[in-house]
Amino acid sequence: MLILRARAELTLGRNDAALGTARDALAIAEANAPQPERSATVGAALMVIAEVQRVSGDEEGARTSAKRAAAALSAGLGPDHSEARAALLFR
Repeated sequence: MLILRARAELTLGRNDAALGTARDALAIAEANAPQPERSATVGAALMVIAEVQRVSGDEEGARTSAKRAAAALSAGLGPDHSEARAALLFR
């Protein structure tokens, strides 16, 4: 639910709120995942963080977050899944 909220906040232009919510979602996902580096939920939270960082002008942070997201999403969902591909293609 927090990931959806963060996406909604981002859509509404509430970038600071979106980043905070996405970071909360990431912390919860990492704490609950047996292998966070293979968790699709961790990857999804990281992608929202990457998107917020990009629109906020933090290109380096966005690329770093997207790279982590791509690894987690590819491991959790498979490299051919649409979310994993989107993370891999994130620029």
